[in-house]
Amino acid sequence: MALTATTRLEAVNTIIGVTGETPINSLTGELPLDAEVAQNILDEVNRSIQAKGWDFNTEADLPLVPNQDGEIELSPTIVKIDVDSRRYYNINPKQRGTKLYDTKNRTFVFSSTLYAEAVYILPFTDIPEAARRYITIKAARVFQKRFLGSDLIDSFTRDEEFEAWVDLRDAHLETGDYNILQQSGSILSRRGRS
Repeated sequence: MALTATTRLEAVNTIIGVTGETPINSLTGELPLDAEVAQNILDEVNRSIQAKGWDFNTEADLPLVPNQDGEIELSPTIVKIDVDSRRYYNINPKQRGTKLYDTKNRTFVFSSTLYAEAVYILPFTDIPEAARRYITIKAARVFQKRFLGSDLIDSFTRDEEFEAWVDLRDAHLETGDYNILQQSGSILSRRGRS
């Protein structure tokens, strides 16, 4: 049997397995309470980690086109947006809910298309394996801390979490086209940006 990327079911089973719970066979139907909580924590950690912005969930030069009312509506999956202030010095666009707001001119109305970098929250199964692994292990650690509070289990999962973090950072740096003069954690750090 060929190995594939971590599924949500496998992630939930890893999370509940840290506390010694029996694996479940499906994420549909009525679930045991620990599996429901594990799913919620998996989603919470997934959002938190992806909100930082990684090569896999950041889109550069995204055109933001005003609608007929002049407003720029954003996808609800966008959690961070950065319009380069050096390119648009007379406005200061910021995300307000699912719209762009110009804090400099105090308006939701824009007269032209803007280009920005956007960070999206992607479904767990749409992210690379290094991110899935880190999120799963971090979620397992959070789950264990909230429900058992075992220092011994925490020390084991902390070591695993650190290894997974290193793997995620390595994958991010390998695929992100960064150079030594740029900050790899910054939203405007990709090669070729001015």
